Amino acid sequence: MKTEIRGLPNNWIFDQFQECRDLTEEMKETMIKYLLSLHGIKDTTKSFYISKTKILGVFLAKRGITRFENTKSIDMDLFLSQYGNKHTLNVYIYVFKQFYNFLNSPDAISHLKYYKIELEQITPSETLTPEEIIAIANEASKIISALNCDTRLEIIKILGKEPSTVGDIFQEIKRNQKVNINFRESIYRALEKLVDANLVEKYYDKEKGICYKLLMLKIEIDLVNGNVKKTL
Repeated sequence: MKTEIRGLPNNWIFDQFQECRDLTEEMKETMIKYLLSLHGIKDTTKSFYISKTKILGVFLAKRGITRFENTKSIDMDLFLSQYGNKHTLNVYIYVFKQFYNFLNSPDAISHLKYYKIELEQITPSETLTPEEIIAIANEASKIISALNCDTRLEIIKILGKEPSTVGDIFQEIKRNQKVNINFRESIYRALEKLVDANLVEKYYDKEKGICYKLLMLKIEIDLVNGNVKKTL
């Protein structure tokens, strides 16, 4: 039986999991609600989030778990143990943190920590494929674009001290007057740009609500050798 929600838009992303027989109906309904909650991001990004969530859902269903909310930390650890690449693990951890914060079920992901990654030095003697060159250029371009703004740079300085809410950041910027910001919405848009560049993480705190924290303290971009090095 196909999960039905009134007012559901005709979107190809829904088809990725609606016909999947390995997912329970409860899981499909939860994924629909999560997808509908994703505002202000491109469909390709939404599809990426949903595809990772679908893989987890199939894994959980095979273990007899019918609802995402029933996921325990051991279930999450068993799923992640299938992967050995730190980049892949960090991607899954990021996606699942967003998803389970949406579900208000932090117990499944609160123990997860990002893996420290230092990209290997690329020397001129090494031959890069066109795909690798494009990937490095895209990553560097996204970071440079996110940092090319006085407001976002000031937000990074504030988050470098401690995780904060949009309201906290807005009040701090109004207090120090280093940049001219009159609306909280401007802070939110700047933070989402930093989240999209994987410089900042958005998460849910039971006491404060939606918070943001800095994911790294140092970035080195070697334009000659094509190396992007991130340090936590």
